[in-house]
Amino acid sequence: MSPPAPRQAQEGTCCIDTLDTSRFGTRTSLDPTLHAAHERPTIAPEASLPLPPEFLAAVLSTSKVTACPHNLYKYPARFAPEFARESIRAFSQPGDVVLDVFNGGATGMIEAVALGRRAVGYDISQLACFIAQVKSTPLSVHDERALLEWNDHLPEIDNTQATAAWDSVDTDDGYYRRNLPQDALGFFSVVIARLTDLPKERQRRFARLVLLSVGQWALDCKKHVPTASRMREEFRQQLATNAHAFHAYTRKVAKDLGIPARKMESRRKIIQASSENCGNVGRSTWKKASLIVTSPPYPGVHMLYHRWQILGRRETPAPFMIADCRDGDGISFYNLGHRGEIGLKTYYARLTKIFAAARTRLKDDGLVVQMVAFNQPDWQLPAFLAAMEAAGYTQVMPELPPEMGVDSNLWRAVPGRRWYVVATRKGNAAAKEVVLFHRPTIG
Repeated sequence: MSPPAPRQAQEGTCCIDTLDTSRFGTRTSLDPTLHAAHERPTIAPEASLPLPPEFLAAVLSTSKVTACPHNLYKYPARFAPEFARESIRAFSQPGDVVLDVFNGGATGMIEAVALGRRAVGYDISQLACFIAQVKSTPLSVHDERALLEWNDHLPEIDNTQATAAWDSVDTDDGYYRRNLPQDALGFFSVVIARLTDLPKERQRRFARLVLLSVGQWALDCKKHVPTASRMREEFRQQLATNAHAFHAYTRKVAKDLGIPARKMESRRKIIQASSENCGNVGRSTWKKASLIVTSPPYPGVHMLYHRWQILGRRETPAPFMIADCRDGDGISFYNLGHRGEIGLKTYYARLTKIFAAARTRLKDDGLVVQMVAFNQPDWQLPAFLAAMEAAGYTQVMPELPPEMGVDSNLWRAVPGRRWYVVATRKGNAAAKEVVLFHRPTIG
C-alpha cells in the first residue's frame, strides 16, 4: 500500500552543490577498510575551547531521563536534557537566541526557554513538530482539571468496535493501522474517539502526546504486546501523573522567568520545514542566534524517526495518526539519505546545505555544538568535518583533561540505545557519540 501524501507540502530536499567525497575514497559506507590518514580534511582548528566542569559532567552523564516534560516521549537519538542545559549555560547568555536545525523532540528548545533564552527549532517531520509544540505549550490549572476529569470517564476497551472506530479517523485506506495488533488498535481507537470531549485543543494535543508515549511503551521494539485493558490502565496513570507534573513544571519556569506562563510560547518558534531552507523560511525580527546546539541524523546509522517496530522488524506509521499528522515519506527523507549509498554523498551534500543556510542565522562569533555518532568514524568523521568546512565553519578543539584526550575530540559512551547498524570487524562504532564544536569561518 502506498503511503498517503503529507497533509502539508514538505519543503524541498533536493541536493545541489554536492560535496566532493572522492577524497575520502570510493568505497561504500559499509566498508570497514577505509583509512583516515589520507582522508583527514585540511581544517586548521582555531584556539581551543575551555569547557566548564559542569558541561563535561553533563556530556558524560548516563542518567535516565525521568523528569517532565522530557519524559513525555522518547524521541529517537535525543540528547540528554543535561547536555542541552549545560551547553546553553556555558555558551550563551540570557536573552540570546538558540537555534536547533534538527529540533526533534525539542529537548534543546525546552531547556533554552527555561534558561531565559529564545529558541528556534526546525524539523522536517510533522510528528517531531507536534511533539515539540505540545511539550512547550503550558497547561493551566483549568487544563489539568479538565484532563483529569476526562481521564476519570475513559470507557473500557471494546475490541469488537475497534476497526470501525479507527477507520473513522484513518481515512487513508487503513495505511496508519498497518501491522497494529488488535489490542493496540482497539485501545487507540477508543481514546482518539473520546478526544472531542475535551474542550480545548491544547488539552486534546496533550492527551495525544500521552497516548503516543503509552503506544511507544507498549509496542516499540517489544516482543509481547500488552492487552488493551493494560494499555488503558497505563494511559490513565501516565495522563494523571504527567498532567499534574507538566502544569507544575510550566508554573515553576514561568515564576523563575518572572513572566505569565502563557507568555512562554512567545519565547520559542517551531518551524516545520527542511533546515536546508532555514536561511529564508521562518525568519523573524529576532536577532541572530548566538548558539546552535543540535544533533543531526547519524551517518550510516539506521534510525527510525517515523515508525515503531513491532514484534520484530515489522514497522507501523501509527504514531503519525495518533498525533493527527501525516507521514507519506520514507526513512531516507528523515535521515538525510540512504545509509547504504556509496560515500554517503547525499547525506553530506544535504548536511552542507543545512549548515550553510544556518550560517546566515548565526552571529559571526557564534558557536555550533553538536552531538553525533558514526557507523564507521574512521572515514565518516573526516567527511563530516569536511562538510562543515564547506558550509563555512572552522572546527574548535575542546580543552580536555589528559585522561580524555583520545584524538582531541570529546567522546562519550551511549547508554542503552537501540540502533540498527551494519556490524563490522571493528564492532558497533555507533555505540559512541562525539561532541563537535565549530565557529563560523571569517574571511
